[in-house]
Amino acid sequence: MLEERGCQLDVIRYLEEGVAPEDAQAIAIHANSVRPKDIPDGADGDASTVEGRAELILAFPRCMERPVLINNGMAVIGRPPENVLTLLD
Repeated sequence: MLEERGCQLDVIRYLEEGVAPEDAQAIAIHANSVRPKDIPDGADGDASTVEGRAELILAFPRCMERPVLINNGMAVIGRPPENVLTLLD
């Protein structure tokens, strides 16, 4: 959808590259940014707070809801895909 609109984007392979701390903070603002079923048993972190979600995303990037679009420091979860349109100029 973004490519069809001519948007230039960088794809981050978060499992290989990890998540940048500033991106984790932008993503964690969203209450649904972490998938509880993918948080390892016994993991430290509180998915009910922004800081806790950011810590979980940094420590266990697999638990992050995806896809995510980050633009100018703002993040949106791409489910449904039309959500990403809210960050485009």
